[in-house]
Amino acid sequence: TDTARGEKRLPSEQNQASLKSSGRPLGECRFALDDFGAGITSLRLLREMRFEIVKIDGSLVKNVDTSVDGQAIARAAIAVAQEMNMYVVAEAVETEGEANWLRDAGVGCMQGYLFGPPTVTPDFRAFRRGRPNLAERTV
Repeated sequence: TDTARGEKRLPSEQNQASLKSSGRPLGECRFALDDFGAGITSLRLLREMRFEIVKIDGSLVKNVDTSVDGQAIARAAIAVAQEMNMYVVAEAVETEGEANWLRDAGVGCMQGYLFGPPTVTPDFRAFRRGRPNLAERTV
């Protein structure tokens, strides 16, 4: 669909705009941007769609605790999301080192094999028990 400026909109943009302009209460409906940093996400889309949640792509997470270049890129992606008041989730976290670095960098939630395999029925009781190596550090 063409917009007033003659630009094309993605189907997800149309859906989000339609929902927000419908006047119907959205309740707890939130919009999340998946795979941020994977190369298919434009910064224009990030700005115009106003996501509440951004999921940092696993390619930016892999070895982030040991790669200086990886840390610079991940920090930039996290900072953009935080500056836009988005909740940051990291995908594909596989090691304690990655998880610790991401937590210290301000990531609010993590998912990946470190916490368990993908499932449609997660055992949330495991999250209540916590992971001793990922406990919040006091400053």
